[in-house]
Amino acid sequence: MDTDDSAHMPDAVIKASRQPANIEIAHQVGEVIAHMLGDGQSVIDPTETIWTAEAAEDLRARIGDNPILGSDKGQWDKLDHQLDGAPRAVVLLAAELVFLREHALYVALPTTRLAHVERVLAHLDPPVAIKDPMATWLSRPVRTAGFDPGSWYNGALWRHLIWAATFVRHWKELPEDKRETAKNNPWAFQQVMLASGTDRSDIRNALQFLAFPQAFEPISAASMKTEIRNGLAHLIGGATGSTPAAIDSDLLAIR
Repeated sequence: MDTDDSAHMPDAVIKASRQPANIEIAHQVGEVIAHMLGDGQSVIDPTETIWTAEAAEDLRARIGDNPILGSDKGQWDKLDHQLDGAPRAVVLLAAELVFLREHALYVALPTTRLAHVERVLAHLDPPVAIKDPMATWLSRPVRTAGFDPGSWYNGALWRHLIWAATFVRHWKELPEDKRETAKNNPWAFQQVMLASGTDRSDIRNALQFLAFPQAFEPISAASMKTEIRNGLAHLIGGATGSTPAAIDSDLLAIR
């Protein structure tokens, strides 16, 4: 997606300051992001429309309204239970959200990322195979691009899916003019994310980076963003604020 003039620097200058591999992994999934924000079509099964308010609310409710607490089951076992009997569109939506959630992980093995998406897709009847371009995206070698999120991100699958589904529902309910503005302006896009419900900054940071890699850093942790900004704020005459928008715009200006 394209950035707006409010991004402080010419796109060519910004792009030159970024690691090409990070820009590339975001551009790879531009097709998924475009469908999410546009016509709603699935990349895995193009015959299905999955990015809808109805499918998003169904997924949110299956996880958020029926939480499985305790440590006797792993998070993927819990998700299997919550997806049992889900409509095809909801399963595909969950699979593509799982894909986006893990696409920018620096330390995730390609076999692990593939296995997680395939595990969700196992709930489909009839089944569907992962084909290109997603098959290629999932084959990216470990430690080539993205961010290292830590165990707190990896273990928050259910929280991430609840937040992402809530955002998708909110997005689809927005007026067309607001959606069009947000699709072309990183700061408007971020504000829509923040307005969608209770913030979950780690998955929001991951998705906003994938949508606008020339505006947002490939960093999921809000605390790390704040620490970096505070340490380098003298380069731009001081910090401009403590909101997510202020911190991200300061980081961009520091570049």
